[in-house]
Order: sequence, then C-alpha cells, then structure tokens
Amino acid sequence: MVADLQQRYRGVLCLHCRQPIPLSPTVIRRIAELKGQEPNPFRELGSHAFNLRCRACEREGTYAEPNFIDCEGTPRARSFRPRPAPPGIKPPSAFTRAAGN
Repeated sequence: MVADLQQRYRGVLCLHCRQPIPLSPTVIRRIAELKGQEPNPFRELGSHAFNLRCRACEREGTYAEPNFIDCEGTPRARSFRPRPAPPGIKPPSAFTRAAGN
C-alpha cells in the first residue's frame, strides 16, 4: 500500500551534484514528438540533447535521452533567489521627483 502512494517522475541526475532533476513538460512533449515522427536517417545522425537546470545547485547541463531515469518521490521545489539589479540602475528613492516639477 505504501508503494502505491510513491510518486514517480522522469528525470536525470545532475552532472555536478548528482541530485535528480525532473524533466520539464516541454522536454517530455518534445521527446514524444520526436518518437512520433517517421524515421529519417539524416535526423538520426544527431543526438537529441536538452539543457536542464538543477534545482539543488542551480547549475545547467546538457542531457541526452539515454541519461533519463525514473525517479521516485516528489521533485524538489524550485528556489527563486532575487537577482541583483544590473549595474547602472539605481533603486527608486523617496526623494526622486518627476521631470519638470
């Protein structure tokens, strides 16, 4: 009964920290489209690789279909860190006035 409650998802192991990365719906849809196409010898010469970002270490890697595995459990939630403002852009100030006043 406990095994029935386990969630499974397709993913890859991060090249950097070895934590599982879930495949995005876009990648899953693209793989299904590629499998549904008729065989073409020119298309099969190249491999189908996808860039995925790890949710644990936030590093990106390129993964091909042979790297995909079945993972157990729930995928790690995305962490959103605030990005610093680009140089030259100052935060708004309470003392700023509109032009012409």
